[in-house]
Amino acid sequence: MENSDSDEQEKKRPHLNSLSPTMAHAIIQLPKIDDMMEREVKNLREAIDILHVKQKEYADVIRTYLSSQSTDQSEISRITGELDDSMTELEESRGKLVNLKMQKEVASGMHNLTSGAVNGTYHLKNQQKGQ
Repeated sequence: MENSDSDEQEKKRPHLNSLSPTMAHAIIQLPKIDDMMEREVKNLREAIDILHVKQKEYADVIRTYLSSQSTDQSEISRITGELDDSMTELEESRGKLVNLKMQKEVASGMHNLTSGAVNGTYHLKNQQKGQ
């Protein structure tokens, strides 16, 4: 059967009879090679199309990432500013608290001096401490 196909091809192409069998065989194979090349080109185009789609998807993901990174950086800057303001306010409050405690201690000490002087114990306590 293979031989009959070859014979038919030779009859269809009488001009190939003058070529060497190897050369004639190669020329006969050209349509098959063309078909294989067309299939390969089709496969490559499909692969390229898939790669283009993936590239677009990755580009979108990267754009989204960069956008959210920028937003995150802005948020970090804003929160850092708020933290600095809170720290400044806390430091001011701490200073006010220290002043109030000192005023309380002074007022408490004055109260002890006053109450001790009124009942006469201040003089006695100081004398006992000195001994």
